[in-house]
Amino acid sequence: NDFPYPLFKKWVRIIIQRGIEQLYIEIPRALEVPHIIWSCKTLVVLKLYRLSMDVFVKVHMPALKTLHLDFLFISKSQYFAEILHGCPNLEDFRAYHIFLDNKLEGIEFQTMPKLVKADLKLDYVFEFPLKVVSNVEHLRFFLKLKKESFPMFENLIHLELHLESNIQWHLVIKMLNHCPKLETVMLHMPAEPYSCTSWICPQFVPECIASQLKRCSIFNYTGRRSEMEFTKYIMQNSRALQTMAIRNTIIGKNYSSSRQNKRQMLQELVMCPKSSTNCKLFFK
Repeated sequence: NDFPYPLFKKWVRIIIQRGIEQLYIEIPRALEVPHIIWSCKTLVVLKLYRLSMDVFVKVHMPALKTLHLDFLFISKSQYFAEILHGCPNLEDFRAYHIFLDNKLEGIEFQTMPKLVKADLKLDYVFEFPLKVVSNVEHLRFFLKLKKESFPMFENLIHLELHLESNIQWHLVIKMLNHCPKLETVMLHMPAEPYSCTSWICPQFVPECIASQLKRCSIFNYTGRRSEMEFTKYIMQNSRALQTMAIRNTIIGKNYSSSRQNKRQMLQELVMCPKSSTNCKLFFK
């Protein structure tokens, strides 16, 4: 309550008028982003933490290449669309915990034509339109249970996929099926106990798995049968696979039992037929 917001706005106005290129703002509570920021023509890097956008503001930041938004409170989805539309040359976009309504009807979210890297972790109310980031080469994404449709990621070569506590394996395969050029996938299993659907081997092999995938890493591996079958599916069908890395294994609390279980898993994976003769298995 004691934050000097009027002085803060004055400070922002002064540095914007001086042609600043990089701006990082973090304040104690969610106060409105000074409007002058949204029309700054010199900003190249903008990082905002714990602010809000309460009214519609025309956004025009033609030089902006990096935009990171963390804990941004936006009163209407239309305002968020305006932010993205007003940054036509954006290359690096991060959105963590964007809080707004989910009223997307009639709102047009456009694909960012020059975007190379995107990092998305959003709340469970707002369903981010993935077509906005469909041009990226690198994507870090937290897969939601309700996410059933995906655009084609024609340029995506690196995917870091975080799974929630109720894993739907068919969505993982569906996501991969929309990434025809994918070369690297990093799959993060939930760090805490989770539930998941049984593994049902797909009747098809996504193009990226069949011919493009070179590196696959699975984090927080517990040795569940579904995890094991997914790992085997990748190795059995990836002709270009060079490395399969099983990392941060979590297997019980008993040390000797854990070591035995690890040996058993390693043996089963080593014995698994591999489509690529160059595939190396790492177990850490």
